[in-house]
Amino acid sequence: MHFTKHWLIAGGLIATLLAAPSAIAQIPAELLQGGGGSQGSLYSDAFYKSKDGYWVLMRSREDNGLRCSVSYIMPDSLYAIHGPGNAEETKRGAGQIWFSGDKIRSPAATEQVEIVINARGKTVTYPTALVNIVKDRGTFVMFLDVKNYLRKVIKKGEDTDEFTVQLEGKEVYAVKLPQLQKAYRMLDKCMAGGAKP
Repeated sequence: MHFTKHWLIAGGLIATLLAAPSAIAQIPAELLQGGGGSQGSLYSDAFYKSKDGYWVLMRSREDNGLRCSVSYIMPDSLYAIHGPGNAEETKRGAGQIWFSGDKIRSPAATEQVEIVINARGKTVTYPTALVNIVKDRGTFVMFLDVKNYLRKVIKKGEDTDEFTVQLEGKEVYAVKLPQLQKAYRMLDKCMAGGAKP
């Protein structure tokens, strides 16, 4: 399976970063995966900020429902949900969830691995791609029907989530996500072609 780096890092998002609290201002530029800023073909907007991290919505400048994503960026890790990137993916509802962090090993080439996710007292194993997208950090990429996923999580109404991820018996990722409903609604609206800068 061939993976490409869809998104570029750009100045607008870095400017947002510098205006954030000092803990967030320490985030390495490579963790701004998703990029786009206010230049190029993508638009980005940070819509939630705290000392622990912040949410960013990214979308195509054409506001056509493509290349939409929401990312929760933390000093040492990233959680992101990406919508379809083209018309064919839109037909299939194709999307991705990314877990990226400094405890996840960075592979020389894409690997197919199984990760174990522990959340709310439940443990689930998922087949996942382990890729080298963010410098010096591994990223797990899970493929899913993003519209169906959003319908389920928005219906549940849960506004926070906390979970860990294990690879080969070792915990390599842990996250506590705030403001989930706002992030999910913004992604859903973006994919419908209705997000505004």
